[in-house]
Amino acid sequence: ANLFRDSPVAWRTLVNAGTTYRLDFQTAGGPVDAIALLQTNIPEAATVQILAAPTAAGLDSGVGRVELKAAGTVFRASANVPGRPGHHGLWTFAATNLTWFRLNVTGTITAGLLHAEHLIPGHNRASKCHSVDKTETGSTLGTFERRRSGVGDRVRGHPIRRSEFDLSMLTETQYETIYSDLLRRINETVLCVPNSKTGAFFHDRILLGALAACRSVNPVSPRYTVSLTVDSLL
Repeated sequence: ANLFRDSPVAWRTLVNAGTTYRLDFQTAGGPVDAIALLQTNIPEAATVQILAAPTAAGLDSGVGRVELKAAGTVFRASANVPGRPGHHGLWTFAATNLTWFRLNVTGTITAGLLHAEHLIPGHNRASKCHSVDKTETGSTLGTFERRRSGVGDRVRGHPIRRSEFDLSMLTETQYETIYSDLLRRINETVLCVPNSKTGAFFHDRILLGALAACRSVNPVSPRYTVSLTVDSLL
């Protein structure tokens, strides 16, 4: 919920003072308990502080302001993952209905310009029924065809990752209250981590993209298995 742009269109902000970058934004309301900042050039040693308030002025004055993540919280979702197109930060906290948020990112960034492609506040749906079988397929939004002469016609396209996984043996209550509406949300963008256990490669398990398919199976009454396919931009 409350996704901003769901396309790979970058936005940037200049340094405010010293090495702290301030990112303020407003949501449409409703509970928020997760914020992601994805595909960034933010360095390994950077930290983040997350604040929320009922008004924009409250972020400065402190009126109604709460600290959701303390100053000095590690920015990177995973450390020591070089060679990626960008690096992600993903944080969860107690749900809040406040609508104004501030991210204070502290770190020395090359050329003094923070670059990020996705800023996402959202509300978690979580369960502990992830299956061990997950399939990932590399794909592209480009095309490649050959003329009759054999010469190739290539149109470059954004590379994507198709991830297919199951949520197995959900109770009927889990299925109906958490996941049943996904059957009617095909082609909507989701932020998803099929296995959210923290670790060295948590960064690479984060998915952001269209919900390409959703299938529900009732293998044993009253248990449900939900099969999801996400076409991730990351």
